[in-house]
Amino acid sequence: MESLTDGFAEYQELVGRALENDGRTGDKQAALTDYRKATDLLQGQCPDVGDAVVLRG
Repeated sequence: MESLTDGFAEYQELVGRALENDGRTGDKQAALTDYRKATDLLQGQCPDVGDAVVLRG
């Protein structure tokens, strides 16, 4: 579960940076890059979340 919370914290950080960059003039590419990293991280964590819930039941 610790790796799950670490992953979620990283996801939140990436989304926060994406939102900050999106609000800045000329940082749309940086925002998109951070958003994609966050999405990839979340998609990679989802199977782990399901396994953790089933195993801990």
